[in-house]
Amino acid sequence: MLAYYQRYNDVDDDDDYECNNANDDDYMSDWYEPHQTETPPPTPPKVSSDMRRIVFPSPSPDVVWGYLSPKNPKCPYRSWYLIGPKNTYKLGASHYMDFCVTGSSIDAAHHCTIFWDGTNSEYAVHVVDYTEEVIGGNWGGTFINDVRLLPRIPSLLRPGDSIQFIGEDPMGTNEDLR
Repeated sequence: MLAYYQRYNDVDDDDDYECNNANDDDYMSDWYEPHQTETPPPTPPKVSSDMRRIVFPSPSPDVVWGYLSPKNPKCPYRSWYLIGPKNTYKLGASHYMDFCVTGSSIDAAHHCTIFWDGTNSEYAVHVVDYTEEVIGGNWGGTFINDVRLLPRIPSLLRPGDSIQFIGEDPMGTNEDLR
């Protein structure tokens, strides 16, 4: 990079300079001399053992990316918090599920899965229903805003949506898991 430096010489006020001099450049050179100087490039950082590569942080373990709370205050279950960095939660009657629902009408070992793609988008959370049509024509399953989800197809779950888990038998009034 080049920089221009301007220097002004002291000019005596007593000196008379005529503006219509034959050589106007001499007049200017007495008090104005441009000098071109080169600015050195910045020095690169020294490589040392202290330098580390940049690592983007992953979601901290205590990031709550969602929660499910019962609509009925008499429900025996409390709010279920979906906490990162885990992005997949399974719900069902099996003890191997993240949210084990026992003693209710939900009898499927793996009822549904709720998963998050790790972003803050309104399209980040989906639910997959793993129940099948129950014998006798009754439908169990997972419902979002009173609409039954198709089995094994991811469905969008937005903030404020009502999600309902229904088993083979009708739910009791104290089992409202919406």
